[in-house]
Amino acid sequence: DRVVGYGSFALYETGSPQLGEAAAAQLLDLAREVVRSEVLGGPEPDVSSARLAPALDARRPAFVTLRHRGRLRGCVGDLRAQAPLASAVASAARRACHDPRLPAVEPEELTELDVSVSVVGPLERVVVDSRESLIERVRPGLDGLLLADRSRRATFLPAVWVSEPDPEAFVSRLLDKGGWPDDANMADMTIHRYVTQHLGAE
Repeated sequence: DRVVGYGSFALYETGSPQLGEAAAAQLLDLAREVVRSEVLGGPEPDVSSARLAPALDARRPAFVTLRHRGRLRGCVGDLRAQAPLASAVASAARRACHDPRLPAVEPEELTELDVSVSVVGPLERVVVDSRESLIERVRPGLDGLLLADRSRRATFLPAVWVSEPDPEAFVSRLLDKGGWPDDANMADMTIHRYVTQHLGAE
């Protein structure tokens, strides 16, 4: 806080810090509790900051993914911070049980339902002029991608690399998800990449 001389400097890590082990476990348990409550119709878990680790009160975005015997049953969340992390995960967990793309999760699925949480880091703009350039820029196993134009947007979380490890296929599948042709003009898109802290089953 003081210096004798012409200047002082401080270095800080950029980006969102990783959750500690205790906070991560608490967040994953919360997601599981919310899913169980939503499917069975019980009381909603308490997400007040009084019972949660302080890190879960920070405003951060997250996704919740549900799988039953390896089959996707829901994946819902946000890429931009809308609420404290605990509240964001609770909301995503509830909505994932009723993902509009899929039938609602049934009570008999709960015993074999894998719940995972992806805490999303800051979005980083990627400027490319071709599909090939994007394939070269994306970091396999690490990056999530968000593609958007004036009318459409589509994202793949980094967890998708588990089932699609080839960068070319990863990008092609994401273009298809968004309704773009494989030769879409990347210069007309706004592209971001991001990393996540993945909690729970892969």
